[in-house]
Amino acid sequence: MRGVGWLACRTKPRNGTESSVAPVHQDRTKQRPASRPSPIPTSAPGGTVSFTAAANGTPPFTYQWRRNGVPIDTALNPSAATATLTITNVRAKDVASYDCVIDGPCEPATTAPATLALCPADLDCNTLVDDEDFQIFVAAYNILDCADPSMPAGCPSDLNADAIVDDLDFQVFVLAYKALVCE
Repeated sequence: MRGVGWLACRTKPRNGTESSVAPVHQDRTKQRPASRPSPIPTSAPGGTVSFTAAANGTPPFTYQWRRNGVPIDTALNPSAATATLTITNVRAKDVASYDCVIDGPCEPATTAPATLALCPADLDCNTLVDDEDFQIFVAAYNILDCADPSMPAGCPSDLNADAIVDDLDFQVFVLAYKALVCE
């Protein structure tokens, strides 16, 4: 049986979960996939993001996840060869467009891409940059050095990735704070 595949994207920040679904570029029956909204998955630094691809039809299926159209090395991320790609400790380097090539008994199909966005100043992972994030930022600003054992894991307030929470990070935070909503 031939069918339509779907790409589901799930972000799992440290304290919650969000989901979205996007249709595969082409289905194997030459029918159009149903249109579904595809919000941009957003993560705070240090969060975990999972993308899931599914195909209807006769198994077995193989999966190859791609980042900006380039296959992800399964030696570096074994989940790139499974139905669910997981990216842990999300950082700016992970912001990209992700899709999956699904192969099986029929011709390969590629999922619609999902673009991962990073909201660096959303320190409590609630999709808003608000007063709670400011309190978290100030606590880290007072510690300063990301190597300090009292700094939260992953030093999420280090918004420019220089291993110090300082005025340069504050400038980044203020811009996000003014915007309020992570987009």
